[in-house]
Amino acid sequence: MDEADKRLAAMEQDEPKRRLIRDAKALCKQRRITQAQMAEEIGVPRRTLEEWLQFRRLPKAPGTTLIRRWVETYYSEDF
Repeated sequence: MDEADKRLAAMEQDEPKRRLIRDAKALCKQRRITQAQMAEEIGVPRRTLEEWLQFRRLPKAPGTTLIRRWVETYYSEDF
């Protein structure tokens, strides 16, 4: 497997996290809350959330779980 194949495999593996983050960003916008409010509700530092939302870093398993729970909680309340 060459480098291009490895990068493609890594991107495909990260796609569910990227999709979750896009959903979280959209929900934050729909709820008209700030990133600071979102970070407080999720329970992570604002700077960490900002890095996730801008795809500078992807959350590890615990962070992914926190975001997923937040999306599930507020998505079901708003719709």
